[in-house]
Amino acid sequence: MLSVLKKKLMSKKYKQKNNSKDISSFSSEYKKKASTRSRFFLNDGNKDFFFDQFKSIPKFLRFVWLSMIFSLSCLFSQFFVFGINDMLAVGRENSEITLEIPKDSNLSNLAKLLAEKGIIKEKDFFRVYVIATRSFERIVSGTFNIKTNLDYEAIVNFFSTNSNRSQDDVVRVSFPEGSSVVECADLLEKNKVCEKKGFLEACKSTEFNKNFEFLNNLPNDKHRIYRLEGFLFPDTYDFYKNSKPKDVVPKFLNNYETKIYKKTKEKNKKIIKNSIEEKELNLSDVLIIASIIQSEASDNEDMYIISSVFKNRLKTMDNGGISKFSEDGLDFLCSDPTVWYPYKNKESVPVSLKNFEGAYNTYKHKGLPSGPICNPGLKAIDAAINPKETEYYYFCHSRDRKSFFAKTRPEHQENLKKAGLAD
Repeated sequence: MLSVLKKKLMSKKYKQKNNSKDISSFSSEYKKKASTRSRFFLNDGNKDFFFDQFKSIPKFLRFVWLSMIFSLSCLFSQFFVFGINDMLAVGRENSEITLEIPKDSNLSNLAKLLAEKGIIKEKDFFRVYVIATRSFERIVSGTFNIKTNLDYEAIVNFFSTNSNRSQDDVVRVSFPEGSSVVECADLLEKNKVCEKKGFLEACKSTEFNKNFEFLNNLPNDKHRIYRLEGFLFPDTYDFYKNSKPKDVVPKFLNNYETKIYKKTKEKNKKIIKNSIEEKELNLSDVLIIASIIQSEASDNEDMYIISSVFKNRLKTMDNGGISKFSEDGLDFLCSDPTVWYPYKNKESVPVSLKNFEGAYNTYKHKGLPSGPICNPGLKAIDAAINPKETEYYYFCHSRDRKSFFAKTRPEHQENLKKAGLAD
């Protein structure tokens, strides 16, 4: 038994001896690398190891490094603490001031303005907050009366709606019946409501379809120039100056919806939409006809007779354009205001478009044009729905706006002479 144990001990010593020989057989360079690696891994996470490394840095650089870390920590702490207090409106007095956010202000200018007015104290922290919350796009320009004890969220929300703007920013604009989209845009820009270009682009888009169901039923006609032509109901509106077109257009559309879909004082309080459906008419076609009537008629009574002329001409489309008096070519409406649309007349066409060929020209295109040529009022819409019963196919007006109607081409030629429009 003792001999067995002795053999095992001798064997263990032999292995240790061999191991030491193996290690001593390594090259000095390899042993140095192995020693460095083992020291690093053995001391990884050991404070003494890192302290030793830090001690190897010159004292001056150690001092500078520690000073920088300390200073940055203090600055960050101060920025964070003061910023949080300002964000929560801690220590701000409760007063009210008036300020104007200029059009096209950037975030830096806005933060500087708010700091100067005492609405915020930490403009840099406010910038960080607005960037982090992605809320700058919501802020509108204009004049505001705001309290100085609001937190950042309340400040941003306050500047994000036109309803909080001062009444000094409100401008009243009247749009006559028969105004086109372009004329509406001119009036809006003239009164500093919004830019003409942006408004015209908005009137071409479909971005309002989701909030106004009646726009979803419009035919998809590539020749239709302004999608919202006919829907900008002519009326007097109050707008905020320097508004965005997306905030201006809904005012027109809401008014249109109210006038067309709600009860009116006329026609036994019938809703206009119901009248259109009862007669199995198309709302889009009604607006197109109403816009032409509005542009042609000299007065309200004139509208209903002119409507009958267009109705009679459109009926001839089922008969190859031949009237009940055996005259042909009467499936053309031949309305002068359609010739130059979207321009008012030949003189308003840009020089670059001197060879302009209107897609709405009812002298060259049969039936109705692709869309309305203006924004008609209620009388014109009612006339389009309820034309008088006549046998007229022609009409004209003298220079003093007297109306002449005719059943046949010879009669029309005589009327042109009476109106001073022909020899």
